[in-house]
Amino acid sequence: GALAAVGQGGPVSGGALLTSLVAAWEINSRVIISQQPSPERFQQVYGVCQHESLGAAVAYGLLRGCDAAGLENSLGLAASLTPLPTLHKYNWQARPLVSFKDYNAPAAEAGVRAVELHLAGIVGPREILDGEQGFWRMSGSDRFQPERLTEHLATHWQLRHASFKDYPVCRWMHTALASFERLLDRIPSPESIERIRVYGSFTLARFFADARPVSNTDAQFSLPLAIACLAFKIARHQWSSDRTRGAAPLLAFADRVEIIADETFEQLMLQHRRPAARVDIVVKGRTIAGERIDFPPG
Repeated sequence: GALAAVGQGGPVSGGALLTSLVAAWEINSRVIISQQPSPERFQQVYGVCQHESLGAAVAYGLLRGCDAAGLENSLGLAASLTPLPTLHKYNWQARPLVSFKDYNAPAAEAGVRAVELHLAGIVGPREILDGEQGFWRMSGSDRFQPERLTEHLATHWQLRHASFKDYPVCRWMHTALASFERLLDRIPSPESIERIRVYGSFTLARFFADARPVSNTDAQFSLPLAIACLAFKIARHQWSSDRTRGAAPLLAFADRVEIIADETFEQLMLQHRRPAARVDIVVKGRTIAGERIDFPPG
């Protein structure tokens, strides 16, 4: 949302850009922390982008000169325009996956559109976060902790928890990729690896084992192909390309990847949402154990 404002009505200073991004991240993060659903509701309704429309509206609104009242109106409009929480219909069982990965882009678009509507004189709902019918309820949650919105405000910054992905694929695959990557210095070539065994959660084994992704979105959820890309040192911006997905050596390597559901890793995922994993490789009949990685790097 913030980047869309660059060039709209004149130059934007670096300070203004950083201020808008920090404010957007802080508000965006506090909103989602305040409305985490119960496990039971999570099984019914699942979405990860709804609050991001508010963050985009804050960033874009600040750079477009909105005052406090203007931001409130923009937030109300953004909340009204944000995508529904539809990720339980992600097509896991009927590939290809949906093209909008987590629907982040439509959420950002909703935030930008909300500000433009405000600037055009359109009125949105006020106090969008408040009450029993607030944004938390609209987003599908069954719980709201309003005190979390301002807890340690201006002393504890959520931006400190931000990170950049090391790999251009789903975050839940990163621990397995990191474990495998740390083994690469111990092998002469990808061709020398006879087998790759990945130990992870049941979720990893069930949803991330597709070795023949048919789209660039599917490739971002294919652990066998991502491991092959690491082994053959494919440039990371090419991991999901048509050429990569059709490369015979990569596909042959991907077929040697086995994902094994492990109860220990499953409990970490169920209880702590921690996608831990470990990778072993077999070279000349000898198993080389990889490191267990508990947290995605980055």
